[in-house]
Amino acid sequence: DGTEKYAKLCNSTTGIRTFVASTVAFLQKHKFDGLDFDWEYPITLEDKSNFVYLMAALKNAFRPYGYLLSANILASGYQLDEGIQIPK
Repeated sequence: DGTEKYAKLCNSTTGIRTFVASTVAFLQKHKFDGLDFDWEYPITLEDKSNFVYLMAALKNAFRPYGYLLSANILASGYQLDEGIQIPK
């Protein structure tokens, strides 16, 4: 689905907080054990930073419940380097 919807979601801390809170509520309601997040194409520098903020917010919110967090990310070398901050 590209990057537009996630870029828009992560454009504000309010968007990130809302997504994280609703994700935790969804996982609790349906008794899931985690989330596999699929944003394969963060393109801009802002997207790249916002991906880190979103993953950190999810990780912190999931920790008390022991939820798992995984992410589908870019597979090719140059795109991976351009789109994702692996150490973070």
